[in-house]
Amino acid sequence: MALGFPARVVAGPPAFPKKLSSEEKVEMFRRIVAEMIHVFVGSGLNCEQDGDCYEVRRPNAGWRPGRSPSWRMQVTDGDAREAVKRLTTAKLDVFLSLCEIPNDVRELLTARTTLWIDITKREQSRLSNDLGDEVLNFLKRYGVRTLRWPQASHS
Repeated sequence: MALGFPARVVAGPPAFPKKLSSEEKVEMFRRIVAEMIHVFVGSGLNCEQDGDCYEVRRPNAGWRPGRSPSWRMQVTDGDAREAVKRLTTAKLDVFLSLCEIPNDVRELLTARTTLWIDITKREQSRLSNDLGDEVLNFLKRYGVRTLRWPQASHS
């Protein structure tokens, strides 16, 4: 790892990159999600948590009463298949998983028009929505970049 300008090496193997245990990965993931929600709130969004599900709402602006845009996000640091089994029939916009999302679960979420993000495999669905774009953008702060799945075929 190099820092500064001009860059100088400050760490190398075996100290960097550090191997994390499963427990450390879960704790880091939870901290990242908590910080992300904190940033969303600081940006003026309303965020309500119900277990592993978050409702993110843009507050009403202006004098016209009405329903403000809202999105739902499910976050899991465990078995993605089990987390999907617990989902309600309510619309889900983003499914964020620390653990690998099996292909059949990916297909189910895609059929429900839910943008899914698989941190372990660094992949995401081809779908897009405002909340998903913000989540993906936030994850880039931590070096998490994803590829769309399935990959586009090149003819």
